[in-house]
Amino acid sequence: MLDSVTLLRWLNRAAIWWPIAAQRERLRLTTLNLYIDSQLSENRTGEAFRAITLYLDYSRELDHAGRLTDAQRLEVTLRRAELASILCENGRPDQGAPLLDEALQSFRSYSGGADEFFGACLLNLGGALLRAGRAEDAVPWLAEAKNLRCRLHGPESQEAGQCHTNLGIAYQELGDWPEALEELEQSVRIHGHHNQKSDDYAIALHNLGALLIRLERPGEAQGAIARAALLFEERAHPLLSNALDTLADSYSAQGRARDAFLARERALSQLRDDTLHSVSTADWLQKQALLLDQMDQAGEAAHYREWATDVRRKVAFRTVVNERLLVPTP
Repeated sequence: MLDSVTLLRWLNRAAIWWPIAAQRERLRLTTLNLYIDSQLSENRTGEAFRAITLYLDYSRELDHAGRLTDAQRLEVTLRRAELASILCENGRPDQGAPLLDEALQSFRSYSGGADEFFGACLLNLGGALLRAGRAEDAVPWLAEAKNLRCRLHGPESQEAGQCHTNLGIAYQELGDWPEALEELEQSVRIHGHHNQKSDDYAIALHNLGALLIRLERPGEAQGAIARAALLFEERAHPLLSNALDTLADSYSAQGRARDAFLARERALSQLRDDTLHSVSTADWLQKQALLLDQMDQAGEAAHYREWATDVRRKVAFRTVVNERLLVPTP
């Protein structure tokens, strides 16, 4: 079977040389969409940003020539929202927020059918709002996505389960613990019923565990997160490091400093070169320093604090260097 990179290269080559123009254009848009989705799932926001920019430039050419369908315009709107969320995540809300509001306005004016594609767009739009730090705005869109998917696929479907997961995260961001717990428990139940080996099930378990830590139920959280981490590890999933960090938080909440330290060391060892220097990495290093203090290892704790400071310095430098790349596509 072809791996995803090889498949995308083949599709891109086919898109360039396909003899029928309309099919060539659709194939190129599809290829770009697949590449964007793969980069977003791998948390490679820099590559995703560049791919979305390329996608928007190409779709604008097609739109000016009158060769975009209504469905394709809807997807363009979604990609614009994702571009805006990346800008907001990277400290450019002055550029991202207006672009995101423009995308929201386009979604509100959409007059097409309420089908599965529209439901997926609503779900992804809610995700873009969450990443941009706008959980309150995300809730209505995610709720609409859930209602639509429940009508189309049934309330116990995996499609509905995905909406429960995202709604649970949104409510958690808002501090609405009862609603968040209800949504995430439903997500775990639904995905567990369908397939206890799936990524959706592992993601639901991880998010439920993170919430249980906040609810001061670290023992229950540990079981959910450990199971999620095992599933992520079996698939070499990019969320493994996040799950291990959350597992460390559950140990720490139980007063198990050494277990917490070792779990987060595993998380740090999973990081790729492109994620090694990030704000979250600096936060993890700071947590390790606090755990070392608890274990009376002041010298090692000082080393980790110095490491965290160095990472933050590199993040700040990279932000300045890349700032000109993070500009919205008109």
